[in-house]
Amino acid sequence: MTGLRKRYRRGEQGFTLLEILVVVAIMGFLVAMVAPRFAGVTEGTVQVVGDTSKSRGDQMISAFYEQKSRYPSGLVNLVMTDGDTLADARYQIPYVDNEDPGDGPEVLRFNHNNNHKFMIHILNDDEARELRNLGVSRMYNLNQYGEVLGSSWDGNPVQAGDTVGRRADADHTERTYNWNNVVVVAENDKRPHMEAVVPREGVGVAMSIVGFEADDATEFLYVGAPRPPSAPRADSFGRIVFGLGPETELVTSGMASNAGRTPVATTTENYTWDGYYILMPRLTATSERLKAATFTNIVDANSARNLPTNFNDPANPNRGQIVAVGYPAGTNLTAGEIVNGAGVIQDGVAQYAKRVVDLLEPHATWDFASMPTEQDLRWSLVFNVSELP
Repeated sequence: MTGLRKRYRRGEQGFTLLEILVVVAIMGFLVAMVAPRFAGVTEGTVQVVGDTSKSRGDQMISAFYEQKSRYPSGLVNLVMTDGDTLADARYQIPYVDNEDPGDGPEVLRFNHNNNHKFMIHILNDDEARELRNLGVSRMYNLNQYGEVLGSSWDGNPVQAGDTVGRRADADHTERTYNWNNVVVVAENDKRPHMEAVVPREGVGVAMSIVGFEADDATEFLYVGAPRPPSAPRADSFGRIVFGLGPETELVTSGMASNAGRTPVATTTENYTWDGYYILMPRLTATSERLKAATFTNIVDANSARNLPTNFNDPANPNRGQIVAVGYPAGTNLTAGEIVNGAGVIQDGVAQYAKRVVDLLEPHATWDFASMPTEQDLRWSLVFNVSELP
């Protein structure tokens, strides 16, 4: 007790409850002021880490190709399948995030689908052989099915066999943001996750912007000219898109320690798969199919999204050539604001970067691409311009 009396006499009494409450209130006020700044730093850090990882992935793929003169096998085939056997499987793009975390996770990230416009493309024999020659001797069907909740347009629950998606003829458009419609897969028809498959005729893959619905089809379905934010790689048209997962030869060979989800994926529950991507070079066999095909736009929009009538005409000196306009990040123009009815690029848009890309010619075998960094320009393919720059 003597010690306590001495401390009280020295003015070393504890804080009162009121003083503690005042301190807590001040600390809370300071946290409220500083937290948003820290949040911004964290968000920026996640983006930097993601861009750095993507750059390292590009370097590893390039190094692998230089060493072995081929691409790594074991890539992720970004599809979901259903059926009793692989021979009779139906191929579909998995459900795409609708940016609503309240209705459960879809499979693919919205931004990635918006950038690449994933479409199912059924390989013919020449394309399958060319893929194998490039080193893709085995791939793994993603087979993630996501959650399908809610009701169809008539108020009835969505169930197996119903059509969902974002095309005009879909019964239920609020749930997924796929460019093409998706048929809901029954539980007992789902196939194993990461199911191994060899590229062969009749196998479906994810292709950017366009796709054949059958191995012998002569009509390409395509998604009309995207507007920003859109396909940053203006020449992604007709390129097969694979994912880089832990099954890839980059990991199994020891070149990379892992190939997991991007850092952004760790901050959301809107989607279940968010790995890095590789856009294969446009195949020679795909180029031949493109040049021999007719094209049907699946997007109901104005003429800025339509290919010119002579786009695929051998007599056209600019056959297959399209204008790509690069917009700064944050630009938000509708298709009608890109070009006018006569196919002339509007004055404001004309000030942005422009270049001509050929959508029909094959790429060099080493000319792969990957996900762009967020700092890149957003490249819009302007389909119906009356003349090239």
